[in-house]
Amino acid sequence: MPRPPAPGHRPTDDVIGGNLLKPLRERTASHWRAAAKQAQLRGDVAVALQCWLQVRQVQPRALDVQFHIACCHALLDEPGRACVMLYAL
Repeated sequence: MPRPPAPGHRPTDDVIGGNLLKPLRERTASHWRAAAKQAQLRGDVAVALQCWLQVRQVQPRALDVQFHIACCHALLDEPGRACVMLYAL
């Protein structure tokens, strides 16, 4: 059940709030992560790899991203690149 609006709440707060208040980098990363996961669910590994590479541009220290990239390389029959990514972890 939705909560009642807080005192002093303006209807425009709903438009301004939420995802729009997150920093652009964070919104971009979440977008590319979602796109990568959808591509993986469809079995489109090449597209998933491109999406994970976009996430890595925004979040270069995220270890889970490196793992996903390594998995994509392994599935695309690129064992050398997969090993390099896994050793970087």
